[in-house]
Amino acid sequence: MGTWVLTISAGLDEHWNIAKKIQAWDVTTRLSFEIGDWVYFWQASNKGIVGRAQVAATITPAPQTTPWLNSTERNYKWRVDLARFDDHAGTRVTWPEIVQALGGKGRRASQPQYSNLASAAHDMEKLFGKASDTHLFSTTDLSEGPEGSFPTLSVEPFEDRGDHRSRVSREVADRPGQGAFRTMLLAQYGGTCAVTGTAEEDSLDAAHVHPHEGEHTDVASNGLLLRADIHRLFDKHLLTIVEGADGDFIVRVAPSIKDHLYRGLDRKPLPSFRSLPAAQHGAHPLREHNEKCTWLVEATAR
Repeated sequence: MGTWVLTISAGLDEHWNIAKKIQAWDVTTRLSFEIGDWVYFWQASNKGIVGRAQVAATITPAPQTTPWLNSTERNYKWRVDLARFDDHAGTRVTWPEIVQALGGKGRRASQPQYSNLASAAHDMEKLFGKASDTHLFSTTDLSEGPEGSFPTLSVEPFEDRGDHRSRVSREVADRPGQGAFRTMLLAQYGGTCAVTGTAEEDSLDAAHVHPHEGEHTDVASNGLLLRADIHRLFDKHLLTIVEGADGDFIVRVAPSIKDHLYRGLDRKPLPSFRSLPAAQHGAHPLREHNEKCTWLVEATAR
């Protein structure tokens, strides 16, 4: 996932509140946002960072009418849906500090800034922790637990008392062909996640549609290249890929998944998927997988 820093012009403080209200941000040029990216919002005139949000869907054309105070002056063409808005409650963060965190030099504050380095994401988080030992963001949309409160965590200092975990002996199945299987899928899918389009190779898994049962299941028609979190949802039958009546494929997400990051993927078209091995010869592994998605079967039966 990447890290963005966008700027809010001086005097337009209300834009942050507007963004939280509409759960989105509009830009004049098309930026390569990916689902899961963090976007930090910085404002000049001694404001510094005002907050952050997480990209919930791929960028789309902005509506003809936009709510921004400077809409008559700026031609907003693109909109990115956002979720998990956090207000910054810490000390002011300066622009040179942001530039250093992103690993850049002499970047203009008027231009969007981006880094796909894990170190940049870490440094931005660290930057916000400089004022105290507590987290300096107050999340605006956190849901409480079933009891209406968050669990209490121990605040005792750590002391190494050895490993007290119970251990269970298990038989682990050897998977000697996994490396070759992943290499094959990376080539088949052009190094991008079949669902999200993420191209960060370290975040991609070689997923089996039909569960791995030996080398005979390590074939392209039984494989999907998926981002790690998407892979986990797929294996839990909470996300899948289905073929439409027109022969094209779309993403489906279980109704039980509420997070905006994943809800935005539901019914996402995958126009190039039909040419991939997993879609060939009747897409039998996918059909088998979809039959185990009970929520999908129920929805189809209605």
